[in-house]
Amino acid sequence: MYAQILAGAQCLLEASNFFLSYISPETMAKNIFTLREPKDRSGILYMATFVGQHGFPWMVISGIYAVSGNVPAEYLLASVIASAFFAFDIALRVTKVCEAQGVSKSNVIAGAPIYGVLSALSLVAYRQMS
Repeated sequence: MYAQILAGAQCLLEASNFFLSYISPETMAKNIFTLREPKDRSGILYMATFVGQHGFPWMVISGIYAVSGNVPAEYLLASVIASAFFAFDIALRVTKVCEAQGVSKSNVIAGAPIYGVLSALSLVAYRQMS
């Protein structure tokens, strides 16, 4: 049950990412570029769709596992690794360069603890299964 809830949380997080960056990149750009507009908005809108595109498979597989209730240990391990990477990347790299691109740190940093918590909870669930 615990693993199923984590898969559902991953699915919802990736779904919001997919819909903002792939389906509505204009909305995503408007929401994150609060310090200044990008010089080439068309390039930003083009690149934003790749963010959603790359998150789509994780969203789908997370949704399948959440609905089926059959969450394998390997999925949880992948969740630990992916979520930890996202948390550290946001905290240690992205926040150092985002303001130079016109994106406020406050629009970025909130993702780090969310992914950090998902990573830790996934690790707990993984260790319980193995």
